[in-house]
Amino acid sequence: MRSQDNREGLRTLPHNPVECGYFYARDALKGEALWHFKAGGAIMASPVVIGPRVYFGAIDGFLYALDRSTGDLVWKLACGDPIHATPVFASGRLYIWTRNGRLHAIE
Repeated sequence: MRSQDNREGLRTLPHNPVECGYFYARDALKGEALWHFKAGGAIMASPVVIGPRVYFGAIDGFLYALDRSTGDLVWKLACGDPIHATPVFASGRLYIWTRNGRLHAIE
């Protein structure tokens, strides 16, 4: 993506990276980029972090599981419809709603 100058002279990206499917991990103290991952569609909700994994859904209909340290794809699961909700972890399962109203439970 090319950056553009706005009228205040700040460098901006022409599109929101999350809306383009990019997931970025940053160091919480230093703010430095650690890694990034390109999903197959826009990411419309927050991720959930459980142990060594980061989970999030995208509008491409996949639930993604990434390695928390490296950003490598561990697995992705086709849920059949766009995902606009944050995954929820409870009772040893990961739950995700899709736009068509289906609730998926993953062990």
